[in-house]
Amino acid sequence: MAAAGTKWRRATAPLRTNFAKHAGMLSGGQFVAAAVSILAAPILGRLYLPADYGVLAGYMAIASVLSSVANWQYSMAIIVEASDRRAHALVWLSIYASACTSVVAGAIGIGLFFWSRAGHAESAAVWFLVLPATVMAAGTAAAWSALANRLSLYKTLAASQTLSSALTVGLSIALGSAHWGASGLMIAYFAGQFYFLLVYGRVWLSIPRPPHPSSRQLWALARRHRHFAMWTTPSQFFSQFSMQVPTYLLGYANSLTLIGGFTRGRQLLLLPLGLIGSSIGQVFRQRASVDLAREGNCMGLYRKVSLGLLVLGLPPTLLLMAIAPWLFATFLGPNWTIAGQVARILAPMLLLQLICSPVSSVMLIVGRQAEDFWLQAGFGVLTLVIAAIPLALGWPVIYVIVGYAMAESVMYLTYIVRCAQLAGRPH
Repeated sequence: MAAAGTKWRRATAPLRTNFAKHAGMLSGGQFVAAAVSILAAPILGRLYLPADYGVLAGYMAIASVLSSVANWQYSMAIIVEASDRRAHALVWLSIYASACTSVVAGAIGIGLFFWSRAGHAESAAVWFLVLPATVMAAGTAAAWSALANRLSLYKTLAASQTLSSALTVGLSIALGSAHWGASGLMIAYFAGQFYFLLVYGRVWLSIPRPPHPSSRQLWALARRHRHFAMWTTPSQFFSQFSMQVPTYLLGYANSLTLIGGFTRGRQLLLLPLGLIGSSIGQVFRQRASVDLAREGNCMGLYRKVSLGLLVLGLPPTLLLMAIAPWLFATFLGPNWTIAGQVARILAPMLLLQLICSPVSSVMLIVGRQAEDFWLQAGFGVLTLVIAAIPLALGWPVIYVIVGYAMAESVMYLTYIVRCAQLAGRPH
């Protein structure tokens, strides 16, 4: 047993390389993935209508919220857990939690199927039956991805982003050329997610693993990291819910075209901005945990990352605010002017999201899950109220997106300031 434990520890010891190299590796891979999607955007914009993307957005508005809480955020504990053996057991705990969540997703999917068939969104009805599989795959892939991050397998993480993007885009073009409409987008989306699962599953199967943990060990781990389930999970729920508020409200207003424009505009902005924050965030969580353990704070890293992202993101943000409607109409085609209008509205908010995304993990690393929950819950309600006001007043539906951007900007600023305080405080 001791020999097996030694073998596991040696095989899974994180590589000791510098922050810039890790972040650059992930950013490079994800930049290639973003480039693939951006270069294909003019083709996709002429193969699909905004309403087609509206169908995909309607499904993802439900799937993304459920997927964010699929494994009850125990995947986050895989990175911060000091023991390699317990980190391995946390992967199993995440998988079992995802299975439980997928059962709930199945019930929701069946309900949405019949609701859609009743005439509310008949073109999207059948896809809701796939919801439990999406949630199960997302929760499992998140756990395997966290393990790959713990092992510093950044080449694998970067390559998976690139190849998944190429698969999704290639299949979308092929099916769009065959006039599959919204169904082509849905199938391509599922194919890309399934590829992620295969890549991270290969990592899981290729490493030496301790024996399967007992139910008693799993229960002990669930209690040990219960704050992730009790506080981080509902926080993530409210965070994802807030992001999808415009889709829900625009769906209520029967604005399928605007839903597609909102989704596509936000997606194309997040490709160059959000992927940088995501890749840096994976490394930031690991490095911040080490700095806190060694030095008692991570303010130096926090300042370096947040200021660097501000400098990187500000110029393209200002440019988008100036020319986004013209740019989107020219780049995607005349049907997509609405996406440019949405991009102009969202640009400042997404800059704040770019900065906030990696550094906000400080709150989880220092154990402030309860505070994170109350902030997310409060801002989730605030976003819903402010974004719904235009509908209540009978204003044009585009103001739903304006209200959403304003509320989310206040939230990101609050997190940036609060996490700076926590990063500089001794722990």
